[in-house]
Amino acid sequence: MSKNSSYLLLLLIIFNLLLPVTTYSQGEEKNKIYSSDIYLLAVLEHDGGYVINAKLNAYYPGRGEVIFEAKLGSIAEETIISAEYALRLASALTGINYRLFDYEIILPENIKLEGTSATLAFTLAFLAFFKNISITEKIGVTGLVSPNGIIGNVSGLINKYNAALSYNLDKILGPPTKEMNGKYKYVSVGDIFTAFELYSGEKLYEELPSSKLRYLDIILDNFKYSYEFFYNQTLIIINKMKSIRNNTLNLSEISGYKYLLLAKNYSRMGEWYTAASFAFTSFIRVYEYYLTNILLKENPQELYSELKRIEDLIIGLSRELREDLIRLKNTIINKSIWVIDAYLNAYSRYRDAIFYYSISNKTDNLEDIALSYVLSLARMYTSKHWLSLVNISIPGKPIESKQLKRSITILKDLLIYAIKYLGSMNIIDQKEYIDILNNINGTLIDKFINYTMIYYELSFITQLTPTQIFPPYVDYDIIMKMNKTLHMLKSLFYLKSGVIPPSLLTIHRFLNHFILSNESYEAIFNSVARSFGIIIPEIILINPGTGLRVYIVYRTIYKPVGSVATLELIIGLLCVGTGSLIIGYVFGKTRGSRRGSYVSPLIYREKEEFSLTY
Repeated sequence: MSKNSSYLLLLLIIFNLLLPVTTYSQGEEKNKIYSSDIYLLAVLEHDGGYVINAKLNAYYPGRGEVIFEAKLGSIAEETIISAEYALRLASALTGINYRLFDYEIILPENIKLEGTSATLAFTLAFLAFFKNISITEKIGVTGLVSPNGIIGNVSGLINKYNAALSYNLDKILGPPTKEMNGKYKYVSVGDIFTAFELYSGEKLYEELPSSKLRYLDIILDNFKYSYEFFYNQTLIIINKMKSIRNNTLNLSEISGYKYLLLAKNYSRMGEWYTAASFAFTSFIRVYEYYLTNILLKENPQELYSELKRIEDLIIGLSRELREDLIRLKNTIINKSIWVIDAYLNAYSRYRDAIFYYSISNKTDNLEDIALSYVLSLARMYTSKHWLSLVNISIPGKPIESKQLKRSITILKDLLIYAIKYLGSMNIIDQKEYIDILNNINGTLIDKFINYTMIYYELSFITQLTPTQIFPPYVDYDIIMKMNKTLHMLKSLFYLKSGVIPPSLLTIHRFLNHFILSNESYEAIFNSVARSFGIIIPEIILINPGTGLRVYIVYRTIYKPVGSVATLELIIGLLCVGTGSLIIGYVFGKTRGSRRGSYVSPLIYREKEEFSLTY
C-alpha cells in the first residue's frame, strides 16, 4: 500500500470516529421527526358515518415501511395497499425519496378498517410530510385517487359528511358529487394538486406569473395543418351527405356541425390548437352521423363499402405510424422534455386508436362498429400530427441518462402499487398488468416509454369503469380549480427544464376556450384528466428528487457531538502518531464545515436507494 493510500485510509477512519454513533444497521434507534393528525371519514358496518382520528408518525432513518397500529383491531389488505400506493404517489410528486423514512399510522383501539376510501387522506398526509408542513386545521378527508391524480367517488358520502359535522371538523374534503354540491363545510376536489392546496394552504409547486409562460405559444401554429386537415375532411363528408339528400340536408340536425363553426371561428383568431380540437370533434360526429343516419338507413350497401375503406385506411396508417414511432424513438434520447412529451402524446394517441379499432371486433352492431372505426381513424391522424412536433427544435435542459434511470426506478415502483391498488378494487386484472410490467425490457428510453404508456392506460381505464367512480360529477368550480392546476404545472416544468411541454400548452389553451364556448364540463374534465396520465410520469422525469429535504431532517436529529472545544481536543489527541499534514487537513474540514461532515453519509445512502432495481 502506498503512502498516499495509507493517508487516505487513516483519514476515513478519523472521519468515521467523528460521525454520530447512530448507524444504519438492523435494530437501529429511530427518531420521530414528524407527527400529524389525520381525520379519516368512514361508514359503520350497519349504517351511519364515523370519524377516525388517526395519527401519522414519520421516523428517520427508515426503509420506506408503512406500519399500521390498531390495538385489538384489524386493517384490511386493500387499506394497507392504498396507504402504500399513496406514499409512493406523494413521493413521486414531491421528489422526496420515501425510502429514507419509516411511517406509522396509529388508529383507535378495536377499529376494523376496510376499503380504499382513505386513499386521498393518506396521500395528502404524506404530501404534507414531504413538504414539511404542519396541518393545524381539523380536516376530514375521503376519496379515491386515480394514478393520474383524479379524485374518485366513495360510498356512504352523506353519512361520512354528517359524522364530520357532528365531530365539529373545520373542513371536509371529498370527491365532487351532486348530492354534496353546496353543502356546508364540504369542499369538492377534482384533482390531487387542488386537494393539497385546500388541505395545506400551500401550493405543491412554485408558480410564475402568466406573462413569463407565454413565449412558446407561437409554436402552436404547428396545429394549423391539423385544423385544416380535419376541417376539409369534414366538409368532404358534408358534401357527400348533401349529394345523397339532393342538397336538402338540414345541417342544424347534425351535432357535429356546430363544432365545425367553432373551429372556423377560432381559426380566424389564429388559435390553431383550439380550432384543430373543435375540427377533430366535428370530424368524428359528422362522420358518425353520415355512416349511421344516412348510409345505414338509406344505402346499407354503400355503408359496407365505406366501412371497408375506413378499415383499410386504419390498417395502412397503423403500419405507417408504427414504423415512424420506432424510427423516431431513439432520436428523443438526450432531448428536452418538449420532444419527449410530443413523442409520448403521439404514442398514446396511436394506442388509443388501436384500442378503439379493437372494439369493432367485439360487436356485430353496425352503429358501434362505425363509431369505433371513426374514433380509431381520427386518433391515427392526431398521432401523426403530434409526431410532427418531435422535429421542432426547442431549447431546454436535455434529459440525461442518469436522470432517466432514476425516473424509471421511481415510476416502476409507483406502477406496481398503482396496479395493486386498482386490482384491489377489481378495476383491472392485477396479475395481467404485473406480468406486462415485469416483461418490459430494452433500453432506458424503451422502458420509460412503456412504463408511461402503462401508467396512461391505467388512468384511461379508470375513466371507463362502469361505475364511473373516477370521472365524478363536474361543475364550473372544479374546472376553474383544474385551470389553476394547469398553470402551476406549466410553472413547474418551466422552472425545472426551461421548457413547457406542448401537451400542457395545448391543454391549458383549449380548456380556456372550451369554457368560453360552453362546451360540457365533463368533456373538458375528461380531456385534462387523461392528459395527466402522461404528465405525472413527466413530473417524475424532470423532478426525480434531490433529497434536500433530508438534509434539514438530518441536522434536526443529529446535533454535533459536544462543543467545538471538545472536537478540537479529540483532534489534538489523534495528532499523536498520525502526522501533522493529515490532522491539519481533518481539522480544517471539521472546523470549516462541521455540519457538512454529518450530512455526507446520507448523500451516499440516497444514491444507494435510487439505484435499487426490481
